[in-house]
Amino acid sequence: MIIKIVTKERKKAKKAKVISQKRKEKNVYKRKKQRIRKRLLAKKVALSEKHDDLGRYLLVGFQEILTIHLPDLENRLNGLVDNRCKKKYSMASIIFAGIMLYALKQESRHQMNESRKCKKFKRNYERAFKLKLPHMDTVTTVLESLNPELLEKLTIELVKNLIAKRVFYRFRLLKKSYTIAIDATGYASYEKKPNWSCPYRVYSSKKENVADKIVWIQPILSAKLVFSNGFCVQLLTEWVINDEKYEKQDCELKAFKRLAERLKNYFPRLFICILADGLYTNNTFFEICEKYNWTFITVLKDKQLKEIQEEISRFEQLYAKNKMAISVAKSTISGYEQNFRWVNGLAYNKQTLSWCELKEEEYTVKNNTTKTTRFVFLTNLPIDKKVVEDIVRGGRLRWKIENEGFNYQKNGGYKLKHKICRTNFNALQNFMHCLQIAHLIEQLLTLTKQFEVEIKKYFSIKHCYKRLIAFLFEGDFNNQPDFQWILRYP
Repeated sequence: MIIKIVTKERKKAKKAKVISQKRKEKNVYKRKKQRIRKRLLAKKVALSEKHDDLGRYLLVGFQEILTIHLPDLENRLNGLVDNRCKKKYSMASIIFAGIMLYALKQESRHQMNESRKCKKFKRNYERAFKLKLPHMDTVTTVLESLNPELLEKLTIELVKNLIAKRVFYRFRLLKKSYTIAIDATGYASYEKKPNWSCPYRVYSSKKENVADKIVWIQPILSAKLVFSNGFCVQLLTEWVINDEKYEKQDCELKAFKRLAERLKNYFPRLFICILADGLYTNNTFFEICEKYNWTFITVLKDKQLKEIQEEISRFEQLYAKNKMAISVAKSTISGYEQNFRWVNGLAYNKQTLSWCELKEEEYTVKNNTTKTTRFVFLTNLPIDKKVVEDIVRGGRLRWKIENEGFNYQKNGGYKLKHKICRTNFNALQNFMHCLQIAHLIEQLLTLTKQFEVEIKKYFSIKHCYKRLIAFLFEGDFNNQPDFQWILRYP
């Protein structure tokens, strides 16, 4: 009997211990929950405070960029040639209004004029930028008479200033070359012939007694600085236009010859690496790059340059050592493998070229799926194990001109394809330069470390601009703001 009583007491003590442990665990879990709730509440409060002051915060960011990165923009704009008789507004206020038409993503001249009618909007604009806000019709008349080369030189000087300040210094290819992507895009199409001689296409009609349809198309060729952190900065724009007397219409490759000459004149000593697609994989492009002492990385398609393709087909026999494999695990479930191959010393006409290939396989363990992608490039840079990964990464940067460049300018609020001026070609070119300066200002704002840490985590860029415009309409902007921007780029 005594033994039974002892075992019962022991069992009761064990149960009591288990219950006390469970209670302790529950209390710990409750405390953790309370801490998490407090943190979430603090975050919500901080977010609501940030959201309330977001427009004002961004406007201060614009101010800081203009004062630190572009301090002499107003003086340079005032230094442009002014052919007006009556001068109610300065040249700086007129052209800066054209820039802010795009920087505030107003989408059209009419929308900017409607915003200008609001007294608060106009007052906040003039307080923030210390320049008057003119009507968009006056801006257009000035841009019609202004030589587009002057605004082009101004944009080049702004970019040169950023290069001198070493804003892009850390993102150079092989710690030496500035990567410039070159590509063309369609700007607009016209059913009636415009005042300038742009290229055209003839669509033949299959029906009888029906005339062929002619559509005039205006493409533009762009050269942009592209870097790994997201920068896509416009340097030059070459308009594809027919001459007065021509046998064949102007095209992208002809426009590149003119653009390359201008690029060399503006940057005679800069180390440049040209990034281009498969259209430029030809002898004339190679000769131009050799003439101007530029390096290049171009896409090589499978049916291009038969001599080089034949040499590459014997890779396993002659160049089997030139291989490298890298495997990276993103998590326990997924990852990817990269297989590099390269060949040096390929002879093509008078050129010595190098070839490199990347096969990337992404895998997921859960679904047992693999996705393979292949990238092939041709370059005049020598390749080895130390350099091959950087060269392939540099070649893939060409996509930034498509995504961060043309696609964002068409669909991200800038309305690149909007026919902002249908009658005057000078005004059209000048508005294009204003768009590119506005895009540069936005990138200098949104790619800062401070913007990514404090704003980009919680709000989209589209929402940020909505709050900025809402603040211009309804807010009260003081000349002495509380915020200070640290302009560092990750």
